[in-house]
Amino acid sequence: MQTALNPELSGKFLKQEGGSVFDFEQYVFRAVTKWDDQANEKNFYRVSGQCLITRKLQSQVVTDTAELYFSKAFAVLNDFDKDGTRISYSSSDSYISYGEEGELLAKELRLNLYVTDEAYYQYHNSVNGAMDESPFKEPAVVYTNVKGGLGVVSSYRKTELKLAL
Repeated sequence: MQTALNPELSGKFLKQEGGSVFDFEQYVFRAVTKWDDQANEKNFYRVSGQCLITRKLQSQVVTDTAELYFSKAFAVLNDFDKDGTRISYSSSDSYISYGEEGELLAKELRLNLYVTDEAYYQYHNSVNGAMDESPFKEPAVVYTNVKGGLGVVSSYRKTELKLAL
């Protein structure tokens, strides 16, 4: 299992001010990551990340963190229809809100790109299916590869990317 090939991270950052009803400000983040898929083999991936704002409030330095939200709780994907191509994956907007103003010192995106084995992919994919909140959903079986028991034995290689905005 290799690490991700030629990974890159880009992002956007916006500051929004509250209106007359709400007295707050918020920062909006969105991340896009891209990497090259290894051709002619099955590949499985997971993406996670955080956005961080560091501010100075009076005499304290405070860092606020929010998780980057992807399409599912565990953003796992495969290369079945993307074999050998450059894969692009985007987060939804993530927000950090606060009521007390301070001097903005830093903005940062941190992203983790995991190259996983098939067992890791199948487990997290089944957990995503089990977390569906539909009242009509049948109970879902969570993937296991432990003979005579429950659980999963799997592996991954992690690449960390950081981007100051």
